[in-house]
Amino acid sequence: MAYPASAILKPEKLPRNGRLPLIMCVDDDRGILELLQECLALNGFEAIGESDAERAKDLIESTDFDALVVDYDMPGCNGLVFSKAVHKEKPRLPILMFSGTLLPPDALTSISAFVAKNQGVMALITALERELSEVVFRPRRRTGSHG
Repeated sequence: MAYPASAILKPEKLPRNGRLPLIMCVDDDRGILELLQECLALNGFEAIGESDAERAKDLIESTDFDALVVDYDMPGCNGLVFSKAVHKEKPRLPILMFSGTLLPPDALTSISAFVAKNQGVMALITALERELSEVVFRPRRRTGSHG
C-alpha cells in the first residue's frame, strides 16, 4: 500500500499542551511501521514503531504513550490478545486496531476503535484525533513514576 505524502500533510497541526501526542505503533510489517511513523509525524504526532510484540510491551510499560496502534494478524502474537493484555494494565490508554483482518465481535471490548488498512492512513489519523480529543492531555509521567 502506498500513500502519497501530499495526501496526508496537515501543516496547521500544532502540539497540544506544549508536546506532540506520543503514539506506539505495533505491526510485524516494517514497511507499514515506517509508513505509520512518517504519516503520523507529518500530522502532528510523535510515533514509535515496534515489530516485536514483547519489546512493544516493555516500551508500553516504561513509557507514557497517549495511544496505541496495533495490527491484528502478527506472527507469534495475535493483536487482540496483545491489546487485551495492554488494556488490562492500562485501561485508559486508547487502543486502535489498524488491520487488514476483520475482527471477531468481542474485539471491541478491549480496543477503542478499528480501522481497516484498506481505508488508509488518513482514516486512522482521523480515528486517533477523535480518540485523543476525548482524553485530557496531561504532562507525561517520567519512567518508573506512578501517578
